[in-house]
Amino acid sequence: MKKVTLIAAVCCFAGLSLIIISAFLFKGKSVKLWSGEGESQFMDKTYECKGAINDIEIDITSDKVKVVKGKVSTVKVEYVEIPDRYVYEITESGSKLNIKYKQKKNFSIVFFEIKDTTMLITVPEDFDGKLDVKSSSGSVRLEDLSLECADVVNTSGSIKISNCNVRDDINVKNSSGSIGFSDVTGADITANNTSGGISMEKVKSSGKVQAESSSGSVRFTDVKAENDLSGKATSGSIKLEKVSCDDLTLKSNSGSIHLNDVKAEGSFEAKNSSGGIHFDALEVGKDITMSATSGSVRGTLIGSEDDYSIISKTTSGGNNLTDSRNGSKSLDVNTTSGSINIKFD
Repeated sequence: MKKVTLIAAVCCFAGLSLIIISAFLFKGKSVKLWSGEGESQFMDKTYECKGAINDIEIDITSDKVKVVKGKVSTVKVEYVEIPDRYVYEITESGSKLNIKYKQKKNFSIVFFEIKDTTMLITVPEDFDGKLDVKSSSGSVRLEDLSLECADVVNTSGSIKISNCNVRDDINVKNSSGSIGFSDVTGADITANNTSGGISMEKVKSSGKVQAESSSGSVRFTDVKAENDLSGKATSGSIKLEKVSCDDLTLKSNSGSIHLNDVKAEGSFEAKNSSGGIHFDALEVGKDITMSATSGSVRGTLIGSEDDYSIISKTTSGGNNLTDSRNGSKSLDVNTTSGSINIKFD
């Protein structure tokens, strides 16, 4: 009896291991399935909208989603279904297109016939409407689009927005997977991630920019915000390079904060619980507040030391600043365990 139990356990473990390995090897793709009543088949399908569309709402579960601009007269949806397992309900209501995943039955045995099941949505070149994407497991890509606004929510999978011009707000939220912006314009731009990094490169905002990651780094490169910019990393570093904004707020609980060639027209505040605050060519129009619990604060500020009323304190570490009350702007720097070394240029 024990031998039979052991053999069964080994077989179960081997099967589970095979499924896990296949998931890594064929990430983002589906395989042929067995439904219990017969072999399920992949079915390639295409849907072309009958009327003009100005609002697209997508609710997808496991497949990748890619939305692009192309030479089409109306919105075109190319997708894959496995009828015994799942289908997509695609409906038009006025100028709104709805795409919704519908599961029909679960599956059991997995075979290794690989197929990319990415849903490709192509919009006309003059499309400039709303886009709302919800995904449970699979990457989301928005490329070469002009939109009124964009909302993307993903549970497990990366999100990437590139070469997109959005007139209004962009809101992105992810639970597990990276978030990336590249060559993007918008009004208020917000990115929240539970487990994964956030990167913004060549981003212009006519409003404010906010990026917050619970577990992962936050990166801003060549980012311009006409209003405020904020970055928060609970567990991960924060890095800014070639950034301009009004007020600038950075907070890190575990990870360093680095700034290079950054200009804040308003005030600057940086707080770090475990890690240093390091900067080069930092220019701030108003007040500066920096505090590090465990780490040094060092770098170069654009301007003269006489511009500031300085308050500085460190519990354990050197300090090259001298307190003064002469300047029109305030510079408040505190460290608990780490040195302070700030130069002026």
